[in-house]
Amino acid sequence: MSAVDICNDALAMVGHEPFISALDQAGKTAGLCRMFYPRRRDELLRGHPWNFALKRAEIAASTDAPVWGPTTLYPLPSDCLRVLRIDGHPLTDWKVEGRAIACNETAPLNILYVSQVTDTALFDASFATALAARIAVDLAMPLANSAQMRDALEKAAKDALREARGMDAQEGAPEFPSADVFIEARY
Repeated sequence: MSAVDICNDALAMVGHEPFISALDQAGKTAGLCRMFYPRRRDELLRGHPWNFALKRAEIAASTDAPVWGPTTLYPLPSDCLRVLRIDGHPLTDWKVEGRAIACNETAPLNILYVSQVTDTALFDASFATALAARIAVDLAMPLANSAQMRDALEKAAKDALREARGMDAQEGAPEFPSADVFIEARY
């Protein structure tokens, strides 16, 4: 399934014809799809740790040091949409600041993150459906001029996203947080 296919699914949900053959073609419909597609794709990717979008990376420390607070900055990979965790001591304080992770860990820093997946062949089928439904919500007013349709599509998009997240979350063993020293001492 391509980006055009996903946009055409969204257009079908709105009941709009003709469909588009490319995102870069001329016209209002393609222009709206070109505008909404990357925004909604990245929004949905960032909103959930999709299995197909997870990446692990080892990143080097920046030569720039923070003015105060944490001792080191680690620049994020260019395709990073959301940092899920860093591999280090479980109680390590870290925070994303701009396009870097600020923390006191020594280099290199291992991270797990949600990447910006642009290759639609990697998308999970249920993610593609949820993305099309979300784009359809955006297209409802400019193409169909119907608030009632937009509201119905909003509900359908939320349902599609909930179903896609549920299926995605069932792939793999659950992660259990590690206990800190205080809790471990009680046992």
